[in-house]
Amino acid sequence: MIALLKNSDIKIIGEAENGEELFPMLKTKRPDVILLDLEMPKLNGSKTLNKLRRDFPLQKVIIISKYHDEELIKDIFNRGANGFISKKSSGIEIVISAIKRVVTYGIYKDNIPCLLKNPAEKDGHYYRLILSPREIEIMVLLHQSKSYIQIAKELFISAYTVENHAQSIFKKTKTKNREELGILVTKLGLNYMGLAT
Repeated sequence: MIALLKNSDIKIIGEAENGEELFPMLKTKRPDVILLDLEMPKLNGSKTLNKLRRDFPLQKVIIISKYHDEELIKDIFNRGANGFISKKSSGIEIVISAIKRVVTYGIYKDNIPCLLKNPAEKDGHYYRLILSPREIEIMVLLHQSKSYIQIAKELFISAYTVENHAQSIFKKTKTKNREELGILVTKLGLNYMGLAT
């Protein structure tokens, strides 16, 4: 993508392998738009977006991901992204158009209806992006058939907090109960994920 953009009228002023490399660069460079890949090593795109919104609230950011479904896209925009591009469904023309729209108007959502019609396949890495570390921890404990009270004691939080996290987990994973959640956890190997988010 960078190579293709270099052949366009978009000027690339910096490249970073992950979020940890990005922030030192922002001390001396301030791009009009940051193209931020969700699936980065070390500090991933989701955590990088949170840090950008905290430290550079006016910085325009377009998220790039191989995943695209309603829950993920909604979450990304709710946390302050200015645009969302699918790696699998977006040609360089769409990327250039998104950059220019975000620079000019502050937002790019033209491609979202098309993406939602053809959601990408979900895997364990997807759920590490959509769920918080705490939610993953609780999901694994739910899979172990522990009660809300048992989980609360183990994590030193209230049973009410555990229940709220559980409801969020069911919503994000589109599961209706522990049985469906357990099937998903086993299928994706999420019970072996630990807290590697």
